[in-house]
Formats: sequence, structure tokens, C-alpha cells
Amino acid sequence: MTQSTSKFKVLILCLGLVIQTACTSAFLPGSGPSNSEIIKSQSIPDNIPVLDINAQNIQGLSGGFQNAPDLGLWQRAKPNLKLGAGDVIQISMWEAPPAVLFGSAGVGSSSDSIGISGGILNLPEQIVSSQGYIVVPFVGKVRATGRSLTDIEDTIRGHLSKIANKPQVIARLVQNNHNSISIISDGRSLTLPLTPKGERLIDVLPNVVDIKKIKSTSLLVSRGGNRITVRASDLSRQDLLNFYLYPGDTVRVLQDPYTISVLGASNANTTVPFGDEGLTLAEAIAKTAGLNDYRADPKGVFVFRKNASIDEASSVQAVGQPIIYRLDLTKPDAMAMVQRFTLKDKDILYVSNASGTELQKFLSIIGSITSPVANTKAVTQ
Repeated sequence: MTQSTSKFKVLILCLGLVIQTACTSAFLPGSGPSNSEIIKSQSIPDNIPVLDINAQNIQGLSGGFQNAPDLGLWQRAKPNLKLGAGDVIQISMWEAPPAVLFGSAGVGSSSDSIGISGGILNLPEQIVSSQGYIVVPFVGKVRATGRSLTDIEDTIRGHLSKIANKPQVIARLVQNNHNSISIISDGRSLTLPLTPKGERLIDVLPNVVDIKKIKSTSLLVSRGGNRITVRASDLSRQDLLNFYLYPGDTVRVLQDPYTISVLGASNANTTVPFGDEGLTLAEAIAKTAGLNDYRADPKGVFVFRKNASIDEASSVQAVGQPIIYRLDLTKPDAMAMVQRFTLKDKDILYVSNASGTELQKFLSIIGSITSPVANTKAVTQ
């Protein structure tokens, strides 16, 4: 027996051991559970339920990415802005000749002093105190919070009319610190003062959004304990969504704020971002270049969802609990259903391996082992 023949027999023996190991243990790695393993798992108590997507339940699973927002809270009239603590006000007063109260000729030269000239009294700028007051000479403390500039003018004029000759008063808002909204974008915070004309949601965009990113931008508006998300591209198309902003509102600018993860036997295992217009199962599969022809089991396309809604869980009694949806793409109506099934934020789209995938892997390993051996034997002969 030649040395090469002995080596060949040793390799064949090793190959036999490899085959035995592959047949009796988890020798070959996989990308995840198979279709049959996931289906079997639902028979185990406390395991995540598996719900097949079919023509009977697809209607309840295709209602859109999010429920239509209740616009009752947001569809309000233009806000009637009032002064508040922190606002900066400047008061000017004068009286008709002959000036009785403001007729003296003492003139203040700095902006922090009181200037009297020709019957006109210009007060320095004042910040409305935390208690809500400003101080006016000859009048005293005047409440400013919760009032308009016109109200303050009337109050001061009423006091001066008793000691001045036909007094007139103008109150001017120098700095609007109370009636404003906060905008959070790209890790920075901005303040947008509101004016009597009334600012709508679309007025936020020029301050924070590149026009090229409008289609991928959403605005998350918080008011008190309520929130609403509006797609920026919808503001010019739907007037109801372009509502008035109110003091204290917070607007967070989001770029593609939602994602799903795609795993298993797809042509690309990746994270897919999407916006408030939603993402269908068909679009998600297309964005990852479809199912892998050599690995995927078209009967085992799964969507793992961490929180089932009441409508979704009605068949499996799993409200608020994880749920798994399965779709068999070999069925004739499957293409219609993937177009209607809407994915949600943080869903996992998983494509299981076909049953023959492990066999293909194993045969490729066998080929890599036997090919060099066969070539060696041919050379020795």
C-alpha cells in the first residue's frame, strides 16, 4: 500500500466522522430558527404567540402606521397672547401742553435713567418680575402678567389722568421671553418668540430644516401632557395639520424617526429607517433587495413585534405583549397582503432559512474536503 493511498483512507475516515457529527449535532451554524421551529414554539406555555397573516385578519393589521391624530386639542383659534414674567417692557408717557407733571427739563442721558423732555417721560426698559409687576413713577407697581400692552396703557393712563394734563401712554414689548416655544433640532435648543399675528407649525421649518430633507422630516409637538407627530411634507397639503402654536409648546425635529431591523435569509441584514407615512412589508423586503434565492424559506417570513395592540391581539389574548406574525409568500394572495401589512417602529422582519440550507452548507464543506483529496489521488496515479 502506497503512502498516498494511506493518506487517502485517513481522510475518508475523518470525513466519515464529520458526517456523523453533522447528522447528530448542531454542527452547522444558522442565521436563526427555522419556520417549523418557530411554529412549534407557540405550543409551549408562555411562549410568544404566532399569528398567521391571512385574508380574514389583514384588514385589522393594515390600518396605517399610526392612528389618525385627534386634532380637537390642536385645532384651536389663534392664541390671545398675554404678558408674563421675564418679558422686557419699555414705557413712554407724555402730556398735552401746558405740561403740568412732565414739564421740567431734567433729561437722563443713559438708557438706564429716566428721561424727561418737552413733556415726555421715557422709562428705561423693565423686566416683568417673577411676581408679575413693573414699576411706573407717579403710579407705583403695575401688574403685567396675564395682561396685554393695551391693558397696561389704560391702567397707567387712568392713574396719571388725576395729576397730569391729558396724559398719553405707550407700552412697547422689547423682548418676548414669555410667549415663546422651544425647538429641539440636531442636539440644540432654539427659542421662537410668538407674535400677535399667530405662528403656525409650518413657521418652524425655515429655522431648523434643510429644504432637501423635508420629505424625511417629522415634527413632534408636545403641549402639556399631549403629543402629536406631523410629517413636514404634509403641512402644505393638509391645512388641518398646520395648526397655531401656543406658548410653552415644544417642537422636536426628527429625521426618519422610526426603524425596523431585517434579519435572516434576506439579501441584506440591516436597519431600515422610515417616517410617519409608514412602511409596508412589501417596501421593507424591497429595500433589502428581496429574499435570498439560495437560503430563504418563502413560507417563513416573520414579523416580531414587542407590543401587540388591542386589535392585533384579539385573536391571541396578548394585549401589550410580544407577538409574532407569519406570512406564507407562496400563497397566491400573499403579494396583496404584503402591500397592506404595515410595519411599526422597532419591528423585526425575519426570513427563516429553507430546510435544505444546512444541507447545502454541508455539501459545500464536503466538496472543499474531497476536491483536494481527489486532485492529489489523480496526481499520484
